[in-house]
Amino acid sequence: MVLLSYIFYGFGFFIFLNSFMNLLRFEKYYFVQEWFDKYQKVTGSRPKRSDFRSYSDYTIYKNRNLFITLEFFWICIGIFTNNWFIFLSLLIMGFILGLGLKKIKFTTIDKLLTLVYLIIKTFIYLFLFVNKFHLDLDIMKMITSFV
Repeated sequence: MVLLSYIFYGFGFFIFLNSFMNLLRFEKYYFVQEWFDKYQKVTGSRPKRSDFRSYSDYTIYKNRNLFITLEFFWICIGIFTNNWFIFLSLLIMGFILGLGLKKIKFTTIDKLLTLVYLIIKTFIYLFLFVNKFHLDLDIMKMITSFV
């Protein structure tokens, strides 16, 4: 079981690196997503590779979709770990932001909330990774001792 948890959190490190890179290139990622949604709204179809403004935009979009899928499965598996409450909170926050921000999509408020969520999520992933391989704290025990 210990080896499986190391493998699981090893994948988590790659999820953290992706979140960190998304944070560093937030403007570009946000721009590509906005362009994709507006293209789909105007034309009524999904853009093909040739429709993207550049090949790098297409690559950003495809990689983003791949990592969102991997991150979703990683979080779903994380619900069955000792840190289930953290993973469940991340999943709920993601759904709330995904569904709740549809009416204000691509506004300044949406951009700010998305950036804040990405920062929080990145630091949570970093903490989970460091906790597993270095600190080895029982987070649930710490939270229940405060309450």
